[in-house]
Amino acid sequence: MEPFVCDNTIIKSLSGNQSLYYIDPITGDSGLMCRLNPPHNINAIGFNPLDNYIYGLDMDTGALVQIGSDCALSQLANVPGLPGLFTSGAFDLDGFFYLYLSADPRFYTVDLRPGSSTYLRLVDPANGFAEQTSNYGTPMSPPRYIDDWVINPTDGYLYAIQSTGYFVRISPATGVSTQLATSPINPGVYGAMAIDGDGFMYVIDNGNGNVYRYWIEGDTATGEFFVSSVTFTGSADATMCPLARLADLDFGDAPDQGVGNGQGNYNTLLANNGPRHIIVDNLFFGTGVTAEDDAHQDPYDLAIGDVDDAVSSMPPLKENAETYSVTLSVRNSTGHPANIYGWVDFNSDGLFQVIESAMAVAPSQATQQYITLTFNVPVGVDLEPGTMTFARFRITTDNLVIDGNPLQDSRSVGPASDGEVEDWAVWITEVPMDFGDAPDRGLGNGQGNYNTLLINNGPRHIIDDNIFFGTGVTAERDALQNYDATGDFDDAVLSMPLLKENARTYTVILRVLNRTGYPANVFGWVDFNSNGLFEEDEASVAVVPSQPGQQFVTLIFDVPYGVVLEPDTMTFARFRITTDELVDDGSDPYQDLRSVGPASDGEVEDWAVFIVERTPAVVCCIGHCSQFCGG
Repeated sequence: MEPFVCDNTIIKSLSGNQSLYYIDPITGDSGLMCRLNPPHNINAIGFNPLDNYIYGLDMDTGALVQIGSDCALSQLANVPGLPGLFTSGAFDLDGFFYLYLSADPRFYTVDLRPGSSTYLRLVDPANGFAEQTSNYGTPMSPPRYIDDWVINPTDGYLYAIQSTGYFVRISPATGVSTQLATSPINPGVYGAMAIDGDGFMYVIDNGNGNVYRYWIEGDTATGEFFVSSVTFTGSADATMCPLARLADLDFGDAPDQGVGNGQGNYNTLLANNGPRHIIVDNLFFGTGVTAEDDAHQDPYDLAIGDVDDAVSSMPPLKENAETYSVTLSVRNSTGHPANIYGWVDFNSDGLFQVIESAMAVAPSQATQQYITLTFNVPVGVDLEPGTMTFARFRITTDNLVIDGNPLQDSRSVGPASDGEVEDWAVWITEVPMDFGDAPDRGLGNGQGNYNTLLINNGPRHIIDDNIFFGTGVTAERDALQNYDATGDFDDAVLSMPLLKENARTYTVILRVLNRTGYPANVFGWVDFNSNGLFEEDEASVAVVPSQPGQQFVTLIFDVPYGVVLEPDTMTFARFRITTDELVDDGSDPYQDLRSVGPASDGEVEDWAVFIVERTPAVVCCIGHCSQFCGG
């Protein structure tokens, strides 16, 4: 017979199946440990920290038994004065075994200290654990309906949970039992309890196998769902080494401020099955990982309750993004490939969904590595500038599984046997855009009324530092239109050349920068007929090669036949530079569609153009020059 190892494994017995089972209290992993040999039905089991054997009551013989890690079972000698039926058993750190039958008026303490002079004798905790020779046991006042109990190594009291959901504290010396304030109150049948060296109690619901974790603060027991282990349900008992401490855990820190989910309210806390990882020293993000008892979710919605360093800062998410990429710093020297899972809550509903996920694999290597996750923004999602959403990243050698929940990706919550989880706030930002500024005073078009505003599909360009007119480009949320097109800063030219009333052509030299690595198209229009539309026969186009420095491009416009240019009036010109191939598909017979709508880079500039009288002809006469009237 071999002793057990004192670790954080919960050991569970089930009535009628003559076996022991294991439960990992962190991951919920569970299974058959071994079959009892010889096969017997046992209950009221406890883990003796002095010899690392499990002891319990043989329900078939009424005797105490000793059980080894190989499930070898040995009957012990009868204990004088000890009744033959119990449902609860627990050891203190000194090797005394406390036994109780639900609702019985007395409990019993057996000395199971190897080599003790009172070994296998009932003893009195109120009298220095002296042997009892009569009036056996300790009265419990009042008796309690409980199905298992534990001794808390931090204060020496017995604790149990009643079917009503309330915890009770019992003094081993006096037997006085006190009901404690309990939160939350979860009525049920709790036939199996275990406790670790930190005083955390693990209570198993006989009905569904869920494991709840409770702790004591003063006269209050506080609990939370810990893990699900539904493999073995039914009437049961449990124990674990009372000296064991659970491995350090890492939790996320996205806000989790109430029941359910919604904007800024995620499943992060342990009570909501938040993501948690057993900390190991060879698998984490950034430079290391910190341990928590539960998620330090940030009530101010910034996800900064934990120390995270997978990135130095999260890249902003642009409102028009179709993809979003994050490069993570990771360390994996486990000797096995590690899975990196990521989610961005693009629709801000407080849930990380499969459609919002991305995944990569980090090979095992001795040095830091950088892994990029690229997310696809789901079709139809409206990213609102100036708001915040959240991202979650997990690294583990586990293969996390999608359970088919259509609302939440099951991989984003629950336990993992190694690695780390990090939650980050993600800011949604406007795309810096440049608009025109020709006047746009309302619906329709006409003299001094152009399609410039966003509502009228005005021209707009995503700003790119590598392509613009003049010396730079300014960003606007919409067109700063005004009556003379001076609402925006424009410097493609120092000033626009005058348009003469008798002109047949009109030339403008534009200053441009194109260092994109691709040819750029320069489009221009002059509204010669002043109808508030830029038409195809009013356009001129040129191509500008890519080069490091400033260039000058000349656009020459033909004044359409039949147009009358009225002196002392003002019309407008529009210039656009972009690497896009803008297209007029002919769907609007009145307007060149290249003069409106979006472009992926570059700039648009609108300019007022002043129409002036023709210049009188000048002829040279004998010895002098004079104006020729009518020339």
